[in-house]
Amino acid sequence: MKILLVEQDNEILEILSVSFELRWPGATIICTSNGEKAIELAEIEAPDIVVVDEELPASNIFEVIKQIRSVS
Repeated sequence: MKILLVEQDNEILEILSVSFELRWPGATIICTSNGEKAIELAEIEAPDIVVVDEELPASNIFEVIKQIRSVS
């Protein structure tokens, strides 16, 4: 299983990453704090789960989700 985490706060990103690794030890955790990079990673990595920070700028979060959905 591949999990893509998109979170702009690096501390929260680290906590989420460790939490997912503990829950699903065999999962590949892919992390980014950048919406544009998240879209690129979604295309390349084809994650099974995507978790997006709701604190990304409003126009950016909806575009990120829309673009990820278009390639998934």
